[in-house]
Amino acid sequence: MGAPKEGEPTRAIELLTRAINLDPKHPGEMNFLMMGLAYFMRGDNDAAIEWLRKYLEGNPTFGYAYAYLAIAYALKGETTRAHGAAAEARRLNPNTKVSAFDKPSSSSPAAYKEFYENKLTPAWRRAGLPE
Repeated sequence: MGAPKEGEPTRAIELLTRAINLDPKHPGEMNFLMMGLAYFMRGDNDAAIEWLRKYLEGNPTFGYAYAYLAIAYALKGETTRAHGAAAEARRLNPNTKVSAFDKPSSSSPAAYKEFYENKLTPAWRRAGLPE
């Protein structure tokens, strides 16, 4: 998944911003998703929600994005929205579980492993997503 999954969200945002600016009329929707993940990793849930919603406008059937949206809402304390996005993630992919969701491998950078254990997994539970 690139820089966000490598534990370098600030670098990812820089690169994604450059990519989007290269062709603003056709920014590449995957860049929106990656931007949402990078902002989420940085702890900017408002920006993460904005980018994830922008991505979902063009890709409303991608449960992965709804799971991250649910987590960002949960961390903001917006429980109703978090549970709604979590329900949509489960509807689109009934097998959505934290154990199969971006789990770090043994070769993953320490920064990503720390993010997964200390931020993603607890937020996943808070959003009401299945383990």
